[in-house]
Amino acid sequence: MSAHIAFPAFTGETPATLSAAMLTGVLRDSLKFKGLVVTDALQMGAICRQVGAGEAAVRAFEAGSDLLLMPADPDSAIASMLAALQNGRLTTARLDSSVSRLLAIKRQLHLFERRAVPARFDRAYRRLEVIPGCRG
Repeated sequence: MSAHIAFPAFTGETPATLSAAMLTGVLRDSLKFKGLVVTDALQMGAICRQVGAGEAAVRAFEAGSDLLLMPADPDSAIASMLAALQNGRLTTARLDSSVSRLLAIKRQLHLFERRAVPARFDRAYRRLEVIPGCRG
């Protein structure tokens, strides 16, 4: 889990959650971490005050996070992520990498075999229809 603290030697004044130097450079490249990178709650003041809810989601994902927890405004986070995918700021290859890591963990935990929550087509899931390639 990333932290919303700055490491001036690596991130300057940018919180680690929004820093590619920390999440991709140090964690993935230097330390060879292959697991799921999860943000701390994106609704925290250090993030929201600095960049806003939607931009925080995009920057955290750009930095190397795979799972974005508790955005201050989920609708804004989804809209900003969609816009970033549509305008090329984020790539589907990058999204696929995060989805693959998440699915791998779910497989390891046998979550496809024993569901804790019934599968439903709720509002958030239906919105994925607008991302090309996200729904098989």
